[in-house]
Amino acid sequence: MKSYTKKSENTELQRLFKQWMYIMFWVVIILFTIVKTKILHYSSLTYIPLTFLAAWVWEKWIDRKIEISGWQVVLILIVAVIHAGLVIALSLIATHPEWLVAKDFAFLDSFARGALKAGVHWSGYEWLIGLFMILGVGIAAIQIQRRNPTGMVVLHLVTLLFVAASIYLFTSRIEGYSQRTVINFYKGLRGQDVYVNTLGFKSYAQLFYFDKQPGDEGFDDSVERLMTIDLDRDAYFVIKMDKRERYLEMYPELEVLYENNGFVFTVRRAGLKDDKRE
Repeated sequence: MKSYTKKSENTELQRLFKQWMYIMFWVVIILFTIVKTKILHYSSLTYIPLTFLAAWVWEKWIDRKIEISGWQVVLILIVAVIHAGLVIALSLIATHPEWLVAKDFAFLDSFARGALKAGVHWSGYEWLIGLFMILGVGIAAIQIQRRNPTGMVVLHLVTLLFVAASIYLFTSRIEGYSQRTVINFYKGLRGQDVYVNTLGFKSYAQLFYFDKQPGDEGFDDSVERLMTIDLDRDAYFVIKMDKRERYLEMYPELEVLYENNGFVFTVRRAGLKDDKRE
């Protein structure tokens, strides 16, 4: 006869590991909620605990050691509908941005309105992945309620395909609105003996796309210094449209080169010193 060794479960090490996964997840979520600068790198640490906890629930559910209740299935459907709805709405709005620009929405400042005028191509069929998400998760929810393992497989596959398709279809297009214009500006200055920085917002893009090199020890090229010294070379600054008047009034030596897609591109010429500043 074959002998089977019962799989060890709920050992002290397993309980400790799961506890740390919970702690890691909530620490990242809480900190990401608190900080004002929302960068993907901050939230990506949740990938580890989320993957583990999802696998843990799946295994326990298949072994009939835990049950997924009706309210949890409803919650899954609600989350799916929210994500799918956002994708569908974004697709429809993106193909008709003039409708949004024409409306007097409070959340649309001058920068957002300028960004929406960027010439980003949309096929008009991107909304279909939202419909795919709703139908797929709906089928999965029915199977999960019936305790059919196929439901979990469908749920994971549909979510995987939805996320992959969203990244492929939307990331580059959103980048076209948010920063493609300014990135092209930085690339155009690459290799030139100039300073490049931003005014009124934080960004790392200028460091990478301008290919900024480290200066000598103690070198200071902060905005405050570049605005108060005699420059040995031109200094270029990027301002968002909604803060245009504020910074042009604050720094009258700035020369506006041009404005495009919500950004104002300016330069302070070498050899100038603002004697008006106290």
